Amino acid sequence: MKKDHLRDYATHAFRTYAAAGCPTYDQLRQKLIDDIAAQSAEPIAVKGGISKPTEAAVIAAERAIEARAGELSDLIAVIQTIDQIGRRRDGKQILRCLELVYFVEPTKELEPGDISARVIKASMEIPMSERSVYYSLKEARKIFSEERGLNLCSKVGI
Repeated sequence: MKKDHLRDYATHAFRTYAAAGCPTYDQLRQKLIDDIAAQSAEPIAVKGGISKPTEAAVIAAERAIEARAGELSDLIAVIQTIDQIGRRRDGKQILRCLELVYFVEPTKELEPGDISARVIKASMEIPMSERSVYYSLKEARKIFSEERGLNLCSKVGI
């Protein structure tokens, strides 16, 4: 069976978003600002001591952003994906599929069969066929991939 790395990556991004409490862009931005402020309050060891505290704070902020750049890009892409899905005619169903499959217990490690069991449960709860639930999740992952700027090799014929 071929490993679908894009599916795994997108699934992880959606679950990370859910684990973060499904923040809006403004909430995510404020959390980053708060985290950076907390980190920049800690002194940075500079050769000869800190003689320029403002410069040290800027360095700390840049390090904090660099350290979380990938995670932040993923979360922003998820937020943009959810916004885009929300504007679609079938958006409510796709968002419901995301909630019932990917957003359940997002901090718990996925076990084999978890996604399948959640798809079955979602198909009964929404109601829609299992195939439609899988298709909705695939649509969400595709939109996420485009928002994140991931290289979809099949589009360029590689």
